[in-house]
Amino acid sequence: MSSLAGLGNRGQTPISGNRCLSPISSHDSARWREILLYQTYCQLRVESERLYVGYLWWAIETLLEMGLLYVLFRGILGSPVEHYLSFLLCGLVSWRWLAQSVSRAAPSILANQPLATQVFVPKLIFPVAMLLADAVKFSVGLVMLLVFLRLDGLAPLSSLASLPFVLGVQFVFIAAIALWTAALVPFLRSILVGLDVALRFGMFVSGVFFEISRVGEPLRSWLAINPMAVLLDAWRSTLMLGQSPDYGSLALIALGSLLAIFAVERFVARRELLYPRLPA
Repeated sequence: MSSLAGLGNRGQTPISGNRCLSPISSHDSARWREILLYQTYCQLRVESERLYVGYLWWAIETLLEMGLLYVLFRGILGSPVEHYLSFLLCGLVSWRWLAQSVSRAAPSILANQPLATQVFVPKLIFPVAMLLADAVKFSVGLVMLLVFLRLDGLAPLSSLASLPFVLGVQFVFIAAIALWTAALVPFLRSILVGLDVALRFGMFVSGVFFEISRVGEPLRSWLAINPMAVLLDAWRSTLMLGQSPDYGSLALIALGSLLAIFAVERFVARRELLYPRLPA
């Protein structure tokens, strides 16, 4: 905490109640980038100290969840989906990236209020650092997924060129949700109480463990407008079917997410000096 405060304090006056935000200079931008990289490094270093246990538990939890869902939907309910384990793993890895990123970023501004009272730091730096650290950790899960799919005779090389675009769209979609959640939590602490329930509900309506195309109308039309359902379909089209994803739908998700990110940046910028005054 003290070292981060030192980074932010270089050539900068302390926070005061009446000080207005000054225009951001190139020197300020360089300092904010330095703090962002430092925050991201700290998050990854904390995770690296428990690397084996953390990633081992991630693998065990994913396998347990996948096994339970496989028994339920394949063994008991008789899901007709071919390569159902790969189908499940695509959904679980993608959804876990979103759920963990949002859960970890949500309290980040609130948790750093003590620092915000000592030195002015753009508040979105804290959730963005979480997002970058989780993206690095997600890459490990992605490699595991690709290895499993290859062993299952899937992940055709001809369609993997589309994967970076799909991942990029999901990243900006996750960022939009995480940044808005982090920005609102200091004002509405109850968001943290219901966040886990909301994420669980989202998992069950996004097609993580079933094909939305097999659901009857009118429910199918409602489920299909869920952006995560579109993203999961893009994952499976690319990695399992060797087909190009629906670029039009993905572009709409990306555009909406970027507009939401711009809006939350404006929302936070107008309240930068209000956050430190909120009760801890």
